[in-house]
Amino acid sequence: RYIEVMELPDFRFLPDTAKACDGLEVEFIADTSSYTKEQMSRTTNFDWTFNDGETYTGHPISREFTTSGDYIFDVDVTFTPQNCIIKYTDTVAISAFKSPTADFTSNPMEANAGETFNFTDASIQGDGVITNWDWDFGDEQTGKDQNPSHVFENTSGYITVTLVVTDEHGCKSTIQKQVLVTESMAFPNVLTPDANCEGEPCVFRPIEDKGFFKEFKMEIYDRWGMLIWRNSCTD
Repeated sequence: RYIEVMELPDFRFLPDTAKACDGLEVEFIADTSSYTKEQMSRTTNFDWTFNDGETYTGHPISREFTTSGDYIFDVDVTFTPQNCIIKYTDTVAISAFKSPTADFTSNPMEANAGETFNFTDASIQGDGVITNWDWDFGDEQTGKDQNPSHVFENTSGYITVTLVVTDEHGCKSTIQKQVLVTESMAFPNVLTPDANCEGEPCVFRPIEDKGFFKEFKMEIYDRWGMLIWRNSCTD
């Protein structure tokens, strides 16, 4: 009698570790790089059983994790021609980190251009300690302090301020809030060019301490109410 003893490969399953923020999808695959085509051609089925009760069939497989921990899993691999089955046991270390929740307050929420806004971080950490605060003040200025102060010099209106927090695991969270920047200005009712121009063309404009005008139109009338000059500009 001829007796054939099948040589079964010693599979190694990947990955050993995996991590992500707020749940992650992990693909499991048997490392077959060291096996011959003849060995692999005899493999007909993979049945997976995880210690949390999840079961899968096929190769490769993909499953989602929402909780960190070490997950032990068994894989029953079936081989032809006699449907031999061998059980493999392996472990994967999962780190499904909960992300932080970004938040902040502003004192004040409304102020004149040139006045100081004080921003206070109110973020709630997840599974990791928050290590980075990235601010975008909406006026092409940024900051990295946890509780920054900022003065809006060249913009006004409702300004969107953005905070992105990052924790020690690299998990991020973003929040946006609006503050109102009003303009501080006064319009004189009498304009008289004089020697203050010092040989340069005299410029008529409103007197502004701080602020930024999107559109400006000026008309000058004589004392009898006749329009004698008009001009406008934008930005």
